Amino acid sequence: MFAAIVPRRLRAAYVLQDTRTKFRWWMLGIAGVLTLALALLTITDRSLRHYFDPARANPPDRIVILTTTWCPYCKMLRQALDAAHLPYTDIDVEQDWKNGYAYYATLSRGVPVTVIGDTTVRDGLKAQLRAVRTLCDRINAAGAYDCARLDEMPKPDAGRSKPKL
Repeated sequence: MFAAIVPRRLRAAYVLQDTRTKFRWWMLGIAGVLTLALALLTITDRSLRHYFDPARANPPDRIVILTTTWCPYCKMLRQALDAAHLPYTDIDVEQDWKNGYAYYATLSRGVPVTVIGDTTVRDGLKAQLRAVRTLCDRINAAGAYDCARLDEMPKPDAGRSKPKL
């Protein structure tokens, strides 16, 4: 009955318009699903960054350092903290994905990163040692820590050789 009433040229236009409408709705559905997936990934990423943030639940007198095994500055920072007998937590950011999110949460671009309480110090080794020295002077009432050792810049490993090319 439809074919008898509507001319052939209009039938083709109607079918084409119907196909375009279906395609538009299909594309809107895909765009909606992609937008929802992107929002879910963003929320998940922010949640993981917040959950693994080392400064979030860190007590004010606690030192957390984010390091790698291959970094010479990380090794010098560890040596300085050990020489001063300061307790600290060392997080190797390459060891586990959770540690990687802890590094990602500090918004840093290099290692080492020192977190003292809720303050993140990422300005280089000297700035980190100054911040640790300030904390050491504040908590060293009983004289248990050797804070003067933090003033000396630790030397890189003497036995380290240059890489062969």
